[in-house]
Amino acid sequence: MAGDAKEVEPGKKRPRTSETSNSDTTRVDNDTEIIHLNVGGALFATSLKTLLSHPETLLSNMFGGKWSRPVKDKDGRYFIDRDGTHFRYILNALRDGPEFEIPKDPNVQEELRKEAQYYGIKMFVPIKEN
Repeated sequence: MAGDAKEVEPGKKRPRTSETSNSDTTRVDNDTEIIHLNVGGALFATSLKTLLSHPETLLSNMFGGKWSRPVKDKDGRYFIDRDGTHFRYILNALRDGPEFEIPKDPNVQEELRKEAQYYGIKMFVPIKEN
């Protein structure tokens, strides 16, 4: 019939285009939800899968339903009230797991250690015990 969607081979998923329910998330397909974040004014986009990849972390608790999701900024991005300078390292640690390489700069290491402690990412960044 004219106007009908193309047939999909049995056992294959129908490709989906991006559909936006609001500006904070975008669903690319059934398995990938893109989350838009504002971390202290720095903007990031990552997958929900990445945020949930390590259940013991603060981000997994925030976005996995254990806790309420953070408030949204005026543009609909989830707002996290932290310095966003090193947040890319936090996301990369979640993405890369044990393969994550800690930056060599000792100042960055110390700042990242504090951020990793806040986000509960103990398995990738050594956390000094007091």
